[in-house]
Amino acid sequence: MTTPAPTPQDFNDLSTADLIKQINDEYAQVLAGERNTFAKAIEIGARLTVIQQRDEDNGPWKTRVPVLFPNMSYETAALYIRLHKKLDDLKAKAAAKGVSLTNMTITLARNLLKNPKGTGSGNKNKNTRAGAVAEPGDTKTNSPSTAPDAIIQALDAEEIFDILKQGDSEKLQKLYGLLRDHVRDQIVKSPMYGLQSKQASA
Repeated sequence: MTTPAPTPQDFNDLSTADLIKQINDEYAQVLAGERNTFAKAIEIGARLTVIQQRDEDNGPWKTRVPVLFPNMSYETAALYIRLHKKLDDLKAKAAAKGVSLTNMTITLARNLLKNPKGTGSGNKNKNTRAGAVAEPGDTKTNSPSTAPDAIIQALDAEEIFDILKQGDSEKLQKLYGLLRDHVRDQIVKSPMYGLQSKQASA
């Protein structure tokens, strides 16, 4: 990427219909074998960010993606948005490994954004999990796994929260209770909790 990456503000003057058309046209180039897929993903991600903000009153984003972008999976849209939002982080991590953004691929970018605990011999083929984008293209006939556990592992905490907060309040309250109990149980099981309890009773 030799030119500055676009920002959502660059598209404020464009209508929603024009942006949707641009996204579909550019993603068609990806599916057709666009060589610089990472750069294209960043551009599409910036536009998707704008559409996601403008479209939030029309229903959950996960259900809107296939309506607005028939050839793009939700996982791909989420990945492109994440790559765009994390571009500065990617630049730093790529530079640390001696990789320029000009030579960046989507697979490499996803690996750089993984949590440290997600690296290792057991993750060599994780690019086939949810959110992975094969190069070139990512069609629905060859889409990544949509198993719930795989999708969750491919997202960070902010993305998971963005999805969950679109649910109804009753489900969110139940989820809050489950998470609260789980975190409490984990704290109780931790060695530090036992040490602190002994010190408090001494």
